[in-house]
Amino acid sequence: MMEVLMVGVRSPELSPEEERQMMRDIAMAGEAQTKERDTFCLITQRGFGRLGFQYLVVWLLQEKLGLLSGSEGMAEISTANGNLTDLSPEEEKQVISGFARKGEAEAKEGDTFFLLSLRWWRIWSAFVNQSPRIKVTTNDGSSMEYQGSGRRPPSIDNSDLICESSSEIYDTLVEGTDYILVPEAIWNQFYAWYGGGPALARKVITRGSSQTELTVEVYPLRLQLHFVPSVDHYALKMSRKETIGALHKKACEIFHLIPYQVRIWDYYGRCKHALLNDLDATLDDANIQMDQDILVEVIGHNGSCKTVVQKNGRAYIDNGVSKSKTCKSNMSQFQNLCLTNKAATSKGGSCVGLIGLLNLGNTCFMNTAIQCLVHTPQFTCYFLGDFHQEINRENPLGMQGELALAFGELVRKLWAAGRAAFAPRAFKAKLARFAPQFAGHSQHDSQELLAFLLDGLHEDLNRVKQKPYNKSKDADGRPDEQVADEYWANHISRNDSIIVDVCQGQYKSTLICPTCEKMSVTFDPFMYLSLPIHSESAVSIYSCIQGFLREEPLVPEDMWFCPQCKERRQATKKLDLWRLPEVLVIHLKRFSYSRSMKSKLETFVDFPLHDFDLSTYVANNKNSQVYQLYALANHYGNMGAGHYTAHVKLINHNRWYKFDDSHVSGIIEDDVKSNAAYVLFYRRMKNDTNGTHSFALHR
Repeated sequence: MMEVLMVGVRSPELSPEEERQMMRDIAMAGEAQTKERDTFCLITQRGFGRLGFQYLVVWLLQEKLGLLSGSEGMAEISTANGNLTDLSPEEEKQVISGFARKGEAEAKEGDTFFLLSLRWWRIWSAFVNQSPRIKVTTNDGSSMEYQGSGRRPPSIDNSDLICESSSEIYDTLVEGTDYILVPEAIWNQFYAWYGGGPALARKVITRGSSQTELTVEVYPLRLQLHFVPSVDHYALKMSRKETIGALHKKACEIFHLIPYQVRIWDYYGRCKHALLNDLDATLDDANIQMDQDILVEVIGHNGSCKTVVQKNGRAYIDNGVSKSKTCKSNMSQFQNLCLTNKAATSKGGSCVGLIGLLNLGNTCFMNTAIQCLVHTPQFTCYFLGDFHQEINRENPLGMQGELALAFGELVRKLWAAGRAAFAPRAFKAKLARFAPQFAGHSQHDSQELLAFLLDGLHEDLNRVKQKPYNKSKDADGRPDEQVADEYWANHISRNDSIIVDVCQGQYKSTLICPTCEKMSVTFDPFMYLSLPIHSESAVSIYSCIQGFLREEPLVPEDMWFCPQCKERRQATKKLDLWRLPEVLVIHLKRFSYSRSMKSKLETFVDFPLHDFDLSTYVANNKNSQVYQLYALANHYGNMGAGHYTAHVKLINHNRWYKFDDSHVSGIIEDDVKSNAAYVLFYRRMKNDTNGTHSFALHR
């Protein structure tokens, strides 16, 4: 690039716009051709003009020369070169838009982003877009009207994101609702123009099985370090991308320990679960989650755990053996609770299993489905145990085990002692990644989410690694028992998981040709029963079952190809229940959809809480067909603006509770049933020799 110096020479007569365009062209050419040892000159704002000076100073000093970083650097520009805020709203908008495009295109791991209050962002947007007025929410929850047109915004104010008691950001913040994330260049520019703060910087990290998914780590991991056998503990924050080795080093520094004598454990529920000895693995690789308990243990030369004595701020090893123990079996905490009559309580006096979930913005549908699943006894026992060995990471229909791991971590947190309600943020992010239809913060159908979770967990935990090809055969007059067992064996040869063990049943499907009376009998699996509701003020669940099993002709769009007639026929179809699962999930079809409208049935469906006897409806009546209700999902209001809650019975308490997002309260049995009941969860009871019923525990 050639340097040209003109002294005392006036440029040709150009209009202001032409001059500005020329300087922009020069700036762009300089950006494309800059090389080492090129010469640049400083020029005052007064001599250059507002917009050209703004572009050149920001481009040269911040983007190209790299001389300045952080809010302090931009503040120096303001002080040394005059007031940078002397721009029109449209010019400010152009500057920020340019930074936004550049930041989005060039974002990479390790970059810094900043949280910016959505309230302040809306005020600035109203200013640059010349909006006459907007309503904003104040810190006390009230609303105020901001006159935007022509009025510059105040200083940046992120105080609505900060909890005063902890000086940390609130746990329940939602991107797009409470804050936005902006690249460092935009934050620096805003700070130079307006000042204020506080600055809330966060790093870009990679997530996912391929480690290629970029995300801003708004909430680093909070870990609780426990030094055993002493009672010392320490709260620590670390990025998910830091290594186990870094965690080990920090633990040694915090408790003043000698590194080679220290090992650390995943210490969920005050019980050793996994030794964290892969020092190069990241915390993300080791599946360390928010609020995880970590055990810090000192060992002797023979590998035994030693007693540690603190003297003069230094840790010394005694000859005594630590009383810390590993879990002796996969028998979960929940099983121990269920098989005793004692009510388990946390240190604070709250019952284990009564932990709510914070709403992340219309996520009551998700919270409700989760509470029903995590209070399913068989699932709780399974996910509190060592289920990792059953994860199927090669299943192309699964999610490489990530959904199962995220759900397992939820179960662990929701059955931990002494916990308060928390935000299921990590699970929500994982859900949105694999099921984009549930991304964002809109209301969704809890039953649709439940169906996705059951199917996704099954595929992640399918014990079958190589699925054989099985050709279905028609009954052709063979006994139903033989045909049903054959269909079930074929199904299990391809689908074998805890979900199948617990939730899948089998029904018999009979098709009859109206012309030649050819009969086709098949036996198909089901995960739940979707029962129709008659449009009356009140109906019985038994009448809903009868409607589901009633013989009826196929709809014209779904006609059957008769193998005897060699034609498509509107056959009659009859369903019969053949094999019922340990946990029977019943979906009451309250919602109806058409091209022109969506509607909801508010019909009261009467269903039994105890002794739900289905033996009349089961063709293969070998096992007990008597069930007891233990959970249900409720939906209140209309389809677009409704609300979900869960009613759950804690078996060890023999008491019902209402889970309304983060709020959990006891309810009497008479309040369990209502016309809001949507999805019912029943568990099978077994016949005792004396004719009474008790719970059938899963093998």
